[in-house]
Amino acid sequence: MRTGFQNVVEEVKDLEARRCREEFQARTFLLLKTYERFTYTVPELLEADPLIQRAEELEAWLRTQLNRIEVGKPERLPLMVALAFSVRAKADAFEAKGGDYTSFAIKDISLLINQLCDEARAFCEGQSLYTLGVEMPEILYQYALLNRSLRKGRNLQRQVDSEVIFSAEEVAWDDGMQELREIFKPNIEHTEFIGGNQVIKLNTMADYDWYIRFANQDRSTFNIHSRSSIKLSDILRNIGHPEPQTGGIGKTTLNTLMSFALPKRVNKISHIIQAEFKLETSPKFLVASN
Repeated sequence: MRTGFQNVVEEVKDLEARRCREEFQARTFLLLKTYERFTYTVPELLEADPLIQRAEELEAWLRTQLNRIEVGKPERLPLMVALAFSVRAKADAFEAKGGDYTSFAIKDISLLINQLCDEARAFCEGQSLYTLGVEMPEILYQYALLNRSLRKGRNLQRQVDSEVIFSAEEVAWDDGMQELREIFKPNIEHTEFIGGNQVIKLNTMADYDWYIRFANQDRSTFNIHSRSSIKLSDILRNIGHPEPQTGGIGKTTLNTLMSFALPKRVNKISHIIQAEFKLETSPKFLVASN
């Protein structure tokens, strides 16, 4: 948890104002230094109480700041990372003290995991695929890795003989939207471009089968003569593209884009997120009406 934490602190921007940022940096720096002394001191108990104090001071301040920002907002991420660090540090100090303190450690981490999963759900709820997969994929990615780290740390406290080793699968987060990101990556190679106002013809039964699913039409009553084409902007709008009229894609990626616009694909991604964070229900994404 300590590895690379300083980078997170340095990247905090515009939380509220300069004073708030400076206080955030000062408090996290003090905890970081106390935690370093704790990890290198033998016996650890010498630094356990100071570490608990610093961690609780930071935790109290962070929760105050979080109360000012609506749950699910992306700007809460650095605060949640710092909160995880403070709770993790306090849990390690509790474990060093032993006795009943160990149960406090596991309880605090479990409560934070629940809060983190609620945060991830709130972040995803009502968002479009474009926002989650293209504009801000790193937010959900960091929540996923933080969730896995906290869960593994909790398990290690219950199985003290386990080694802290993360497999490749544990640090790889597949949100099911990599192909979507590839569609909108700048392509310096020459390729035929389709703009938002261009019309896509529906020529084959496969095209109409896609449209029926895309538009949520009744297959038994749908009249293929009622629709001969669709604009690319309608598909872009469905996935939440911010400028569907002026946006566009390479012609070779059209089929991939069309698949992401289908409810089945959207539901699949939603269930990936549900499984990752062990949510009772899958989050509902923003989908434009057709």
